[in-house]
Amino acid sequence: TVLRRSPDAMLAVVGTGPYEQSLRDLAVRLGVADRVLIGGFGPEQRGALGRVVSDADVVCLLSEYEAHPVAVLEALSAGTPVLVADTSGLSELGRRGLVTTVGLGSSPQEIAARVLDVAGGGKTAAPVLPSWDDCAGQLVALYEQSAG
Repeated sequence: TVLRRSPDAMLAVVGTGPYEQSLRDLAVRLGVADRVLIGGFGPEQRGALGRVVSDADVVCLLSEYEAHPVAVLEALSAGTPVLVADTSGLSELGRRGLVTTVGLGSSPQEIAARVLDVAGGGKTAAPVLPSWDDCAGQLVALYEQSAG
């Protein structure tokens, strides 16, 4: 669906796991294997992963559940626009205007349209995101306030 509107588009699936071969097979069946890259990055390849994220026109995370979407925060810090499923912690990022959301029940055509819209928006200035120390400090302040 994306390739019909953007024939030069590439999909990079970052990660490996039990679905890797079925995703490769699906790409072959759909005739898009030459437009799909699938692979993981080990801890020693953080720089290469960072380049993939920062070079992307859009990062998508369409999981049904994400407790803490570190990959999304890394993409945002690189100035790469992000499309996420409107669920769990991802919805909060959408409400804050940091990401674009799409409903879990969206059709492939709706998702493709959103992907292309977000990708077409260009890079953004990286938002100021709290560090782990900032988060810990806010949690301590909340505990102190609650304890009275």
